[in-house]
Amino acid sequence: MIFSSFEFIFVFLPIVLAGYWLASIFKGTALSKLWLVAASLIFYGYWDWNYIFLIAGSIIGNFALARFQLSCEDKKLKRIILIVAILGNLGLLSYFKYLNFFFENIAFITGGYQIEKIILPIGLSFYTFQQISYQVDAFNGRSPVYNFLDYSLFVAFFPQLIAGPIVHHTEMLPQFAKKTLNSHKARNLLLGLCVFSVGLFKKSVFADTFATYADPVFNGAHAGTIALSAADAWKGVTAYGLQLYFDFSGYSDMAVGLGIMFGISLPFNFFSPLKAHNMIEFWRRWHISLTREINNLIYNPVSMSSTRYVINKRMGKLSSYFVAVALPTLFIWLIVGTWHGAGWTFILMGLAFGFCIAVNHFAKQFVYSRKKNAFVQLLLKVPNPFWVFCNFIAYLLIMVLFRSESMDTAKFIYSAMFDFDAPTVRRGVYSNMLSAEYIWFIAGLFTIWFLPNTIENFSRYRIGIDVFGWKKVRKKGVGTFRFNYPSIIFCGVLAMLGLIFTAQSTAEFLYFDF
Repeated sequence: MIFSSFEFIFVFLPIVLAGYWLASIFKGTALSKLWLVAASLIFYGYWDWNYIFLIAGSIIGNFALARFQLSCEDKKLKRIILIVAILGNLGLLSYFKYLNFFFENIAFITGGYQIEKIILPIGLSFYTFQQISYQVDAFNGRSPVYNFLDYSLFVAFFPQLIAGPIVHHTEMLPQFAKKTLNSHKARNLLLGLCVFSVGLFKKSVFADTFATYADPVFNGAHAGTIALSAADAWKGVTAYGLQLYFDFSGYSDMAVGLGIMFGISLPFNFFSPLKAHNMIEFWRRWHISLTREINNLIYNPVSMSSTRYVINKRMGKLSSYFVAVALPTLFIWLIVGTWHGAGWTFILMGLAFGFCIAVNHFAKQFVYSRKKNAFVQLLLKVPNPFWVFCNFIAYLLIMVLFRSESMDTAKFIYSAMFDFDAPTVRRGVYSNMLSAEYIWFIAGLFTIWFLPNTIENFSRYRIGIDVFGWKKVRKKGVGTFRFNYPSIIFCGVLAMLGLIFTAQSTAEFLYFDF
């Protein structure tokens, strides 16, 4: 049951909204929160009822350990509890996410038998990361004592449960502690539906259409049943890059819109990353909540330790860069790659992003700092669109690894992309594609590069939590949403188009797999 499905939009969501409002009117906030927790567990168990026991056990175990930490005054004992909590969460994640990968490599090396494939529960990476962050704050004394109902809703709230954003307890739990979550219910419902409609349009119209161009290339490459020209390979790769962009952007909008309907603000998780000039800026705009948690939990502590080591050893500027910047960056992005999935393609994807970010830091520290240099002055005169386009190409190349089911598939795609002498062999893969494909590519890139995003369009209203201050980028003005008939009708048209395209597609959100 995904957000764009008919059963979610016309059955699950209306029932949950109606029950939520009735509970808040007649019995108050506690019952309305209990209703949301129950609905979220049903939503999570829709894929497999066994998942309910998994997430319930995770919530109960983490809450108990956090309360133990908060009530404990012995620092050593608190540290032991923290270690147990982190290892427990990572152990659960590793079992479901990485055990297959481990035994596949053991079998490849030894020629032994593989175990039966373990199915990854959806959303496990997200709510596990969320609870580790809570445990760390409990250890450091940065978390007050919350009740079990609020904590359960913090973890299980269904709009952010499956694919983020990775919410922080300081953002969510104070909202749940309020006496009411339902002020201006009609206004919240209408505003939330408008934001949801924009996300639905992105997912069903753009993302699912680009999937029809990308899937034949990657699936055929994986099966070994396709021969590609360079042009067709680039079309398939570009289609996947745009599919992933609109898929995640659409999901992020729909999650925020759902939160608004229930009077709950979720963090913004997406802000036009393909308008970025480099990979550092790209990851400040793509999966914003993941970047924040990675920085807070891993990168900042590792970088600070490396910096202290550099200072103690009195290293030179270049050596300091490698020890305090490049190596921590590659290490962190190795973790990010493995967080996304268990496989060599994900590991290389993470390292590739890490390498690009390290190069960006190198350029800032050693190249652009020399402003009197003639070559640097020439670089500074290069128009920004050129760097945006270069970043876009780097994004496409790296995302080949993200989409490929194996290293062999990725090698096949890469070799086709750069084999410009290969003949154009289609074998029916693109036989049904005429000029319409180019119209979709132009429309998608125009939307990405030239139109304001959802945060900018709804900048007049508080539609979410602005983690990095992106809302300040665009001031209120002509073209932004406001509560009037033209804006509401326009969102209604987007919703209708989204539903029409949904009826023709069964594609799930891509990030559900991670």
